Order: sequence, then structure tokens, then C-alpha cells
Amino acid sequence: MGTWVRTPRSHTVATLSHSAAGDAPERGQAQSAAADGPPSGEEGRAGIRPSGGRDAASDSGSGPSPGSAPQTGSSGDGGAPPPHVWARRLFPTPLGTPFTFCYALTLVATTLFITFGDPAVVTRWLAGSSADVKNLAQEPLFVLFASALFYKGALLSVFTVGFVLVLTALERRIGGWRTAAVFIAGHLFATLATQLTVAAAVALGRLPDSSRSRFEYGIDYGVLACAAALAGVVHLVWLRWALIGGIGTMVLSNLVTLTDPVVDWGHLLAFALGIALWPLLRRYQRRGSAVGGHSAPLRGPRAQPGGAGA
Repeated sequence: MGTWVRTPRSHTVATLSHSAAGDAPERGQAQSAAADGPPSGEEGRAGIRPSGGRDAASDSGSGPSPGSAPQTGSSGDGGAPPPHVWARRLFPTPLGTPFTFCYALTLVATTLFITFGDPAVVTRWLAGSSADVKNLAQEPLFVLFASALFYKGALLSVFTVGFVLVLTALERRIGGWRTAAVFIAGHLFATLATQLTVAAAVALGRLPDSSRSRFEYGIDYGVLACAAALAGVVHLVWLRWALIGGIGTMVLSNLVTLTDPVVDWGHLLAFALGIALWPLLRRYQRRGSAVGGHSAPLRGPRAQPGGAGA
């Protein structure tokens, strides 16, 4: 027969054997050991055992206990995801970033067509898809969208890598439809503003009539608008101003040299539009209405309430 004593600091129940009155110090030591942790060694042989028939190893950390936080990988990393998870999120995927993924495939197809297609056929397609003054006067809706399906330049270049990284990062933060809206808004706004200026200059005799049919296509206006918009929704302040400073320096330097005045001014307008969209995009982020987990920031596992990580 014995006395069952429940200690306040753990679920351990100790059994203390009744002996002579001279055993009181041993009983006090056994009580203290039961309160401080699971028994081992001589204390276990003295009669102290875990309650409910649980194995002592489960109390010493070999298995999870109820209410404790789940394991999050390596110790000391605060539950941060491994590097390959971050690297994978830098590139578009069909489910995570459908707009960027499908648009990138379209640009790959049209660029291969321009590179390896028959020159006469390619020239005819580009002339019909150019958003110049002449085409805008005849079929504005078609050429405004068709002109964004062709890319000027090599398939693998710094600009194409920037296109993929910028649109992927923006779509993961604000969703596919809003990323498409920012891209289209930048493309339409810069194209219309520059081409209407060209039309006015031709009408005033400042530019020759051949300027009305000058090739006007590409993705640079939309990419610059998305890059400026991305700077407004990133959480790292240094990254925001690095984007603004780097891209802004490039845009302004092109305006100083004026290699292509129409395109260079269009770059500045598209970049300014992306910055002007910051309040709207930030308001959307504050509402927390981003598209599911694809646009949510990547975080490590969160500890359960009441556990070790609470």
C-alpha cells in the first residue's frame, strides 16, 4: 500500500513507500525528484514511476507530447523554409503564377517565330501587329493587344530574365488578374501617350509622315510598369528603393542620350504609372484578399497555441 502524490509541475505521479519514521528525508528527496522530471537510475528502482503507464522516454523528449509545438526541421532556424523552396518561388508555375507562366510561353513561341520564320511572313505579321499611328487609326483594339505578344531582342537576355522574375514576384503578391491589369495598363498608357504625341507632331509638321507607320511593339512598357508596382508591395524597404533607384537610373539615362525619344519617353510614363498604382495595390494587400496561398508571404510553420513555441 502507498500514498499517491500528484506534483504540480508535471503529470508524473509518484509512489512513496511507507517505511519507518527515519525515512522522511528519502521521501522528501523522492518528491523533489518527481516534481523536477522523469525518474532514472536509483530513483526508478526506488519505486517512482510515470503516471498512466507511460514510458519514461516519452517524457524525456523522444516523442511529441500533447500541446507541444510540431518539429520545424533543423534546430535554430526559426521554422524558415529551406533555400530550394525560395528558389522555386522565383520562377513561374502553372498553378502558382498562371498569368506569368502562360504569357512567358506565348513570348517564347512568338520569339522563335521571329527568329526562325520566313522573313517576309515575319515582316507582314509585325507590320499588322504594330501599334503605330496608322494601325491605331484603323483597328486600335487589335493592335494594342497584339503588339504586346512580340518581344524585341534575344530569347535569353537580361531583360527576359527580369521579365520572368518581376512578373512572378508581383503575381505571387497581388494575384494573376491584377498583375495582368498592371501590365496591360502600363502597355496601353505608354503606347497611347507616345503615339498620340507622334500623330500630333506629324500633323504639325514636326515629324515626317513616315513616322505614322513606324514599328511599335514589345513588352518593355508593361514590364517597367510591373517592376515599379512590385517595388510598392515588397516588404523590404531596402529592396523597394533598390528597385526604384536601379530602374529609375536606367530610364533617366536613356532620356539623356535620347537614342529613341518615343520609346524612351514611353518607358518613363510606364514606370511612373506603376508607382502611381502603389496606393491601390497596398490597399488591396491590407484587406488580405490575395489569392490563397500563392500570393501569401512564405513563412515557416507556426507553433500551436499552448506549445513550446507559443
